[in-house]
Amino acid sequence: MSADSDSPSAGGPRFFEVAGLELAEDDPRIWPATWKAIRAAGFEKPEKIGRQAEGATAVVLRAKKAGEPRRVALKIVLDPRDERAMKQFRQERSVLCQEELPAAVVRYFGCLEGDDHQPVLLLEYVHGRKLGEWVKAGGHSLERRLELVHELLTLVAELRVRGLYWCDISPNNLLIDGQDRLRLIDAGQAGAVDTRSEHSITAGKVRGTDHYGPQAVVSGQRKPEPRDDVRAMAAVAFLVLSGASWAAKKSRDGTGELEAAGVPADFARIIVTALARAEDDEKKARTLANADLAQAVRRECDAWFAARARRQRRRVILAWTLPIALVLGGFAGWGWWQLDTERAAADARTVTVLERELADSPNRSHPAVRAARETLHALRADWERADRAASADATRLRDRLLRALRAALQLSHEVEAVAPLREALGQQLANLPLVRSCPSIAAREQELASRFQTLATQIDAGEMAEASLGLRQL
Repeated sequence: MSADSDSPSAGGPRFFEVAGLELAEDDPRIWPATWKAIRAAGFEKPEKIGRQAEGATAVVLRAKKAGEPRRVALKIVLDPRDERAMKQFRQERSVLCQEELPAAVVRYFGCLEGDDHQPVLLLEYVHGRKLGEWVKAGGHSLERRLELVHELLTLVAELRVRGLYWCDISPNNLLIDGQDRLRLIDAGQAGAVDTRSEHSITAGKVRGTDHYGPQAVVSGQRKPEPRDDVRAMAAVAFLVLSGASWAAKKSRDGTGELEAAGVPADFARIIVTALARAEDDEKKARTLANADLAQAVRRECDAWFAARARRQRRRVILAWTLPIALVLGGFAGWGWWQLDTERAAADARTVTVLERELADSPNRSHPAVRAARETLHALRADWERADRAASADATRLRDRLLRALRAALQLSHEVEAVAPLREALGQQLANLPLVRSCPSIAAREQELASRFQTLATQIDAGEMAEASLGLRQL
């Protein structure tokens, strides 16, 4: 039985509710042995989700086990003899079974495999609608659209940190669930970034989605690269913010459309610049795009939201300064209380942004940085207790937490800056020939090794100023 001959569409399966659910056991494409394996696993009354959940190589049903309220999505490969379908099945299973995936990625619960039935993936059932439908419905505030784009930028950056490349980010594979959260599905084309070359991935031949994946990749003219996820992400962000497709544009400057939709000009430039940099085929630009672009765009976005929070804080201060100067007595005190509340909220947002940046630092496992994060955890707990108790110490503890966060970030940056010099010196010292025949040279080599060990200990202890100078002298 061919998977392609019976399938009505070429898109991947989708997990969301539509009208007209029906029992699925009358579907002739699914083998009787497969139904038997599903029932043996404890699932009862599988239901079709709709034609949107049928793809070229698989169909998705929903079901639940007796006595359990949670529904599960059953993704069934229609033809196990189809090499492409089985490769996507194995790829999706290997990606989704990894630990510490971003929360937005659909969850994996296991699989059913056997020689006599079709393979089945057991996935989280997401009740929601496709992002494209969400955009077409309209009526969403600019604030919500900006937050959604921020979630998307963060998702792609987190995938990149974990060495993953989704290969097919598009409105068809992004859902807005019942709690208004962004979710990412369909990992059949995802793969790990090849550690030997930032310009390729370990996944095989993939195509992606037209208008979101680069045309050269969709048409098979070149292999996919990690920067292509950034390109797709920025194209989806353009759609969310403007309601228009980036593919329909004839020029690369889309800031005008975004600004016409109410998007602030500096945020619009972040999105359009990300598109331009991801599409740049020059060798030097490709190296930057592959290695750093996802994190660079995420940092720019975080910085924009942090600056926006500061501007909002300044506007609140200015808005309240004149009324407070005019009012008398108790009304003035009430105004200051309100101002302090707004300031606390702005500081809380700043704390969240700084904590996220520190959590994403590549040096988070460094002993000094780890110790700083433990201290920050204790400070945050003290601040939250004081804030809940409306204690007078809450403001002092909040300011102390902010100072500690900035100091921890500075330490992380210094550790990152000194790491190449430390590694190079360590390699040079390791490669020095030991001249035992000359006591003076041997003693000098031992002295150098001892100094290097002392400096390494200082770096691990966070004494960066003295250690950095000592490494340069060494």
